[in-house]
Order: sequence, then structure tokens, then C-alpha cells
Amino acid sequence: SSDLPVAGTGLAAAAQIGAGARHTCAALQDGTARCWGYNRFGQLGDDTVTSHTTARAVTGLAGVVQVAAGTGHTCALLADGTVRCWGLNQSGQLGAASTESCDDAGTRRPCARTPRAVAGLAGVVRIAARGYHTCALLRDGTARCWGLNSYGQLGDGTTTNRPAPVAVAGLAGVVDLAAGELHSCAALADGGARCWGFNNYGELGDGTRTDRPAPTAVPGVAGVAALATGAYHTCAALRDGTARCWGLNSDLRLGATSADRCLDGTNTSQPCSLTPLAVGGLAGAAGLAAGAYGTCARLVDGAVRCWGSNRDGQLGIGPTSYGWTATPMPVTGLP
Repeated sequence: SSDLPVAGTGLAAAAQIGAGARHTCAALQDGTARCWGYNRFGQLGDDTVTSHTTARAVTGLAGVVQVAAGTGHTCALLADGTVRCWGLNQSGQLGAASTESCDDAGTRRPCARTPRAVAGLAGVVRIAARGYHTCALLRDGTARCWGLNSYGQLGDGTTTNRPAPVAVAGLAGVVDLAAGELHSCAALADGGARCWGFNNYGELGDGTRTDRPAPTAVPGVAGVAALATGAYHTCAALRDGTARCWGLNSDLRLGATSADRCLDGTNTSQPCSLTPLAVGGLAGAAGLAAGAYGTCARLVDGAVRCWGSNRDGQLGIGPTSYGWTATPMPVTGLP
């Protein structure tokens, strides 16, 4: 591991990056895609289940404009508005049938080692993936999701897993879409935000800890330009260059201290916020990205600042002895 940014090998002309739990993929400027990292379920798309520390070409893909990665699967948006997915498919997160199976510690699980077309999906302008589900924003401002739906993270008003895309209920005018571990969120053209799914830590931002199988409004945010969802927290970049975050706040991943407490799976109280909090000391935010334990913002001047846990050097701010921080810190060595 490294506590500062390092250059990747075997990768040039990357246009966009998608990071999963243990693998990473890049859409290249020539319309192809490359992936690297863990590959037990074929999530690298190179027709193997062999992990790789250098970038590998995804088999049979052209015209790629965006990639998105979940825990064990990857999806690519193509220039023609269709989507291809590969990797783990046990919850239907590929949106397509797969006849292959991959070994998971002695258990065989459905998977695809090469890309599969997502059935019945067209006119897509953006995709989002995390955990075991995937979502797509369509050109008409609506959204579709598929895969695991145990907490309503697909937003169709049910908790039934879906192996093919279903419409997110009552959602229109969507301009940005983000998928968390067990929840999803959308930014709307009117500047508002809607979230749905798991809400144990307040990651839906509606002031409760009640799971929602359909979109619910996030009060207290306006002028939302972009969203980012971590494992159990959500952040919004506003049009004025500031940011708001809500949900689980262990390691200060919200960029602010919080007064709420939420119980985790072991019945232990954890810091959280059920409503949006302003990220302190942040201005000029143009985009956001959220990991499991921290958050980063790209600024209008091209700089990057991160906050939350740095115990594994994931913030890129220097030695892991920094531990964690609620203050957005500049990432060292990035032009």
C-alpha cells in the first residue's frame, strides 16, 4: 500500500476510473476498458479468474465512455447508450443471464468472465454500481436499477431482487445518480436530492433511520450538482461549491462532527448524522467521490482534498499516523 498517490503501470490515456471493493477499472480514450486487482468472479472481464496487479484489457468491448464497479462486478456504459456488465451475478447485478459459475471459498456462484449486455436497457447516459446492485440514468431523466434489493436499494417500492432493470418509482428529472453499499441516491434538475434503501445510519438523510424502498426527499439540501455515496454515508456537492454529507460518521467521513448516535450490527453506538451537515472548510467543490471510510472532493482549480479515515493511507495526505480528519486535506503530489 502507499500513503501517497503512485502512478499506475500499463495504463495510458485513461478517460475515467471506477473503483470496486478490491478491483479497479478504467475507460480509455480509445473506447476500450482495462481492469486490475482481484478477479475471483471474473470482475476484470479478461475471460479469466486470475487476479492481476497490472491493467488487463476487457474482452470484446468498444465505445466505452464510463465504467462503474461494485463489490464483485463491473459495468461499462457504451457510446450507443447501452450497458455491458461482468463478474459476480448471484443477485442479478449484471442485469443479464450468465451460465458460468465461479468458486467462492468452495461455493460455486453465478458469474460472467466477459461482458454481457444488460437486457432491455437503452438511452443510458450514466451508470452507478456498488455492493451488489447497479443503477442507470436514462436520457429522459428517469432511472433504472437491478440486482440485490434486500433493503429497497433498487427503489421500485419492493425488497425483491431484480435480475433485470426496473424503474425507480416516482423519479423524474434526474441529473446525477449514485449507488452505495445498500442504498442509492439521485440529484434532480430542481436542485433537490432523493435517496432510497438502507437507512440504519441515516444515509438517506431524511431525519430517520427507517429503510425506504422508494425515493424519499433529503431535506436541508438545495442546489445539488453531484452526489457521492460511500458504504454507509452520502455527500452532495452544491452549485455554490460547498458540500453536505450525512450518514455514518465513524472516522469523521462526513467532514464534520455529528451529535447523533446510531447502533451498528453489534448493537454498538456509532456517531452518525440523520440530516445533512456542512463539510467544514471546503469551497470550490466541483465533484465528489466516496469510499467506505472517507470522502474526496475535486475542486474547480483541479486540486483534490480528502477527509475521513487515513489508517491505510487512503486519503493520500501523507503518513497513516494522521489517523483520521474531519478537515478536507490536500492530496499530495497530484497535478
